[in-house]
Amino acid sequence: MKVRCLAPNEFETESPQQVTRVAHGVEPSVKVSVLVITYNQERYIRQALESALAQKTDFAYEIVVGEDCSTDRTRKICEEFADQYPGRICLLPSERNLGMHRNFRRTYASCQGKYIAMLEGDDFWASPDKLQLQATLLDAYPDIAVSFHEVNRLDEQGRRRSGIWPNFSVPERTGLAEILQADYVPSCSMMVRRSAVPEIPEWFEELAMGDWPLLVLASLKGDLHFTLQPLATYRLHANGVWSSMDSLRVKRERLRLYLVLESHLPPAFGSLIRSHRDEYIDAILNEASAYASSNSYRLGRALLFPYRMARQLLQWTNRRAEPQRDDLRLARSNGRSV
Repeated sequence: MKVRCLAPNEFETESPQQVTRVAHGVEPSVKVSVLVITYNQERYIRQALESALAQKTDFAYEIVVGEDCSTDRTRKICEEFADQYPGRICLLPSERNLGMHRNFRRTYASCQGKYIAMLEGDDFWASPDKLQLQATLLDAYPDIAVSFHEVNRLDEQGRRRSGIWPNFSVPERTGLAEILQADYVPSCSMMVRRSAVPEIPEWFEELAMGDWPLLVLASLKGDLHFTLQPLATYRLHANGVWSSMDSLRVKRERLRLYLVLESHLPPAFGSLIRSHRDEYIDAILNEASAYASSNSYRLGRALLFPYRMARQLLQWTNRRAEPQRDDLRLARSNGRSV
């Protein structure tokens, strides 16, 4: 029996909020949902699922696998696991490729747990105690919205690269101000309190990244807690979202993030977001100027004009905007009531 959380095409015709979970042998009152998204990862998905199944907990947990119509053997492998573990694994197949963010949204919508642990199909967990440690922490501290930890990094050949990540000092607790500045949370280390982010908004699909805006939303409701212990392994390879981009594209996608956040977050956070937004506009202009003065003259000139116009327009908008409250503590309080 192939265990499915949803009919194959149900999400493709409905929004995530309209999806009704169909349970097939999975205990309805699970504490933790392990969210796995995968596409064309036949080389890695088996290790990812095995590491999730190896968790030792004193509570019930489920593994919800969003398989996005892979063209290799990824779906076949997922079906084998779902058949072998019908009380633990829920498989969400798709009859057409939805894309990373839509696949993530439908998988998140199908999770039943109080907490959601993230695991992409090319990563794996290194400790069988990971879920227990993080769930215990979130149980003990209701003001924490996300638990995360260090991870090891491997290349495509399975060799350790660049040691542990984050490879810089991170406080035990951080919040909105810190996560808006940079994404220092490895996706495969995250456990999110579901009540902090009940659903993934549709505007996620406008962005190149998914975990960073999720962390921003969660930080509106509580702190991010860092554990100084490598409990998972993150795999670096050429097909990764960020590793496939050049530096200018990375800056443009981060700028897009700030523009989208400014449009959708409460006004109390506007000044904080705009400061980072303007930094990236300047960074793009500087890199475009470098292109313009080098052999990439035409490309640089083509980039300079729209971003100069954007900076002038945003500066004008900033002057017209009403003064925003800069007290982050008060802003967070307002965010929690939204």
